[in-house]
Amino acid sequence: MKKTLIVIALLIFVTGFIFACGTQGEAHSDHFYAMTAKVVALDYTVDLVTVEDFNGFRWCFYECDDWQIGDCVSIVMHDNDTPLIFDDVIYSVRYGAWELTRRP
Repeated sequence: MKKTLIVIALLIFVTGFIFACGTQGEAHSDHFYAMTAKVVALDYTVDLVTVEDFNGFRWCFYECDDWQIGDCVSIVMHDNDTPLIFDDVIYSVRYGAWELTRRP
């Protein structure tokens, strides 16, 4: 009887722990979004890449080793839990093979 109560208590604890971890991850995933941008400047002295999104906003990240001006960048952004985009942060960047051109 004692072993049965211990096993039941342990199962309840583990189930609660798994549920709590799962819901916490889902809540945070709502604050990520994707963005596509174009490399517009490279500063090799400080190893900084500057990209421009479709609205004309510029964002920067480090490590300009293989980047070239005109490259397409696929970016995962985090909204920093605020409605404004000016405090959003770059979470990850990847090279995109598309050629980005503006319409006249």
